[in-house]
Amino acid sequence: MDNIDVLIEKLRKRIPRIDGHLTGPLPQPAPILTDTELADCEAQLGFALPPLLVRIYKDIGNGGFGPGCGLMGVGSSGFPDDLDATVDSRYLEDTRSVPGRRSFGWPRKLLPICHHGCAMYSCVEADTDQMIYWEPNHWKDGRPARTALYPMSMTLHQWLERWADGHDPFEFPFEPGTGTPKIPSLYELNPPAKRKRGYPRSQLNFFDELE
Repeated sequence: MDNIDVLIEKLRKRIPRIDGHLTGPLPQPAPILTDTELADCEAQLGFALPPLLVRIYKDIGNGGFGPGCGLMGVGSSGFPDDLDATVDSRYLEDTRSVPGRRSFGWPRKLLPICHHGCAMYSCVEADTDQMIYWEPNHWKDGRPARTALYPMSMTLHQWLERWADGHDPFEFPFEPGTGTPKIPSLYELNPPAKRKRGYPRSQLNFFDELE
């Protein structure tokens, strides 16, 4: 078996389980994702889902297990979070253009995949599989989304594997008392002033075009 096969078997052994499900019987994973549902979802998004996420949706189920409020699915058959959002519906809402209102700059291809409560989400960047944490509770309305997005220093595979091994992948460093993240946001890591000083394009990430 390759590494993904091993991961899927480890995930299966923890099902049914949703860490944030505290009362009542645990739900079973949503039905597996069909090719038609996948094609419809990716057409609406305008880009492909991460291959590992697709493999899990097709081999185990379209969400409905995992950390927090559970891995979210996609499409009408996908498992929704406790706010009744799926991966695609949450992404499309966050990137929706509203006439007369400035976009807050949610990054293209950044998919929320797991709600942890209090509007906090674990997200995955579709092209790189890098995990990014959305923590808006200290975010000031009108500021760029990048000021409340924090790199998690792990890939989607590592994030899932941590949960499959019985650990909480949500572990995140917060300042005691204030609850503010201890690590710099993506905005702080690469502020507009830095970009204007002529840093090489190779040092810029996919958030750089967003103000």
